[in-house]
Amino acid sequence: MFRHREETSRAHEIAEPCYPQLILRLAFYAFIFSLPYETLNIGITIKNFTVSKLVGFVFIGLTILQPRLCFKRPSLAFFYFSLYIYICVLFALLQESAFDGLVITNIFTLAQLMVLFWVSQNLMAHSGVAKGALLALSVSAISLAVMVLLGIMSSEAAGGRISALGTNPNSYSAVLSLGLLALVGLTNSRKIVSKKIRWLTWVSFGILALPIVQSGSRGVMVALVLGLLVLVMKDSGLRLDPRATLLVCLVIGTVIVAVYQFEPVRVRWERALSEGDVAGRDKIMERSVEMFQERPLMGWGPVAHYYELGKRSGTVTMGPHSLYFWLVHEVGLLGAIPFSIGLWLCGLAAWKARVGDHGQLPIAMLFFFLLLNMNGTYIHVKLFWIVLAYTLASERRVNFSKETRQISRKRTSATT
Repeated sequence: MFRHREETSRAHEIAEPCYPQLILRLAFYAFIFSLPYETLNIGITIKNFTVSKLVGFVFIGLTILQPRLCFKRPSLAFFYFSLYIYICVLFALLQESAFDGLVITNIFTLAQLMVLFWVSQNLMAHSGVAKGALLALSVSAISLAVMVLLGIMSSEAAGGRISALGTNPNSYSAVLSLGLLALVGLTNSRKIVSKKIRWLTWVSFGILALPIVQSGSRGVMVALVLGLLVLVMKDSGLRLDPRATLLVCLVIGTVIVAVYQFEPVRVRWERALSEGDVAGRDKIMERSVEMFQERPLMGWGPVAHYYELGKRSGTVTMGPHSLYFWLVHEVGLLGAIPFSIGLWLCGLAAWKARVGDHGQLPIAMLFFFLLLNMNGTYIHVKLFWIVLAYTLASERRVNFSKETRQISRKRTSATT
């Protein structure tokens, strides 16, 4: 009898976990919505203060309403990422510029991102919250794309590339691509799709595709296309989903047609394909390999590697344009290995979540960022950590469903 009560209590706990309060959910959605507008000038002159930081502080402050929910025991991936940060702090203390402003800012930013990663994972373990967060991102990306197309928030970068609010075209394009990927993924999920989401996708995918192309970011476009191709798979098998395939082909076709219509972008692609022009990244990679070979185990130290690569490139500072080189330059293999294990755990979670309510979307979004980080460094980007949290939360939802079914079967057999 006591065992039956224990199983009943466990089933109730799994099937009906503590749900986030409305004000906390709205704050989380508002924070996600603010991320595409991160560089928007809101009249506050404090250095590095952005609209997303303002909303983010409000959101994190509201977590005190449900601390046991928001700060549950962290995942294993959280501990590996924390180990990477610990090694960053340790290596920073060993170098002369330990208390340099950039070093402190870098470590403080990583600590903030880890808190965001922790809380987001616990919130998105609830299907409704995960769906709301992805919709908030998609709607925000659509609104920004409309503003750019209307010329309200557009800005022109070098080479005729179009961006928004003075943002780097690659970062701007990545945000829009992630919103498009989330929208297409939600549309193809049979367990949560609705007519409103489906209509929103069909109406807006062209609105998102055109600004993505106008940004001229070749790496983002390649990552988006490959991420979309992941969505055409059906659940855990290798069969194609006909409806998903049709929508994905339309989106990819729209991107290709837009590339040929926008001359500055077409010229960039032609140079890349015919002349191998990669905007100097080949030379940066050569110097990055040399730096790794010189100090493979401990790297060059936080921020110090930034100046070292800059010196070798003839500038003050220079990033390696790759997360993976960034890690080995910053903390060597000693710090890169724990971080890589954390990424592996997120990938494993996304793979297991294919049978869940969001289908292939978690692995598609993670794959998108892993490809993107081959051509850029997104370790300090909030959306990168939110996507990592989303993959782990998606696996947790699958585990909830499995355990609930198992306990329900036990209860049924016990009563019969």
